[in-house]
Amino acid sequence: MINLFGNVNFVLESRGGLGKSHLFKETTKKDFLELSTHLTPLALYRELYHYSKERNFQNINVLIDDCDGLETNPLMVSLLKRVSESEKKITMHYHSSKIINEGLPGTYDLENVHIAIICNSFKELSNNKMNIKALSDRFVCFLFNPSNIEVFRYLENWGKDIQALNFLKKYFNYSSNFSLRSYLHLIALKKYMKDWEDIMKKDLNIDEVEYVLNSNFPNKEKVLEISKLRKCGIRNAQIILKKRKG
Repeated sequence: MINLFGNVNFVLESRGGLGKSHLFKETTKKDFLELSTHLTPLALYRELYHYSKERNFQNINVLIDDCDGLETNPLMVSLLKRVSESEKKITMHYHSSKIINEGLPGTYDLENVHIAIICNSFKELSNNKMNIKALSDRFVCFLFNPSNIEVFRYLENWGKDIQALNFLKKYFNYSSNFSLRSYLHLIALKKYMKDWEDIMKKDLNIDEVEYVLNSNFPNKEKVLEISKLRKCGIRNAQIILKKRKG
């Protein structure tokens, strides 16, 4: 997918903490203009101009990373629509007194421009559905959604804290909030907090009942743990265990 950069306009989206920006930058072989965090229409026009000028306004690749709210600004939408046109040659326009102070031309031509947008959710960048629709047909959208086990296997390649890795290995399958950042959070908690295990379990949002049900605990111990976690009687805990076995 990353090999498409410089050939088509595309969006790469996923939940946070999966290292998609790092992976993209480490993998792509293309030279690109990176624009991240806060981006105004004037900043896009200005940075694109200066970057393109150094390259004779040809073969321009742009990476827009983690710029939430792009589509809330109609002028930004207009610029993005223009720069992501399918034509090989395009003309950028910005008619405002602001560009005089910036020393920028009111128009400039570009040839062979492609954009990649990295975000948590393209559809959530703005509540303006018409603006999203106006842009979505100009981009190929890819969803990066690795499973928890895939995330953990990648983490094992560079994580060095064995205790932290063993803790996450024990619980990641039962977490609804597991990411690469979980490891970094865990390292910090271990250093400063005595009750780091309990805090980390809450951070991971672990389904502890599911963990107990899938554990190798004796049935009697499972029933006691389920009763405590669900705050129910022994009889109800036995019913929960029986349903799982059935």
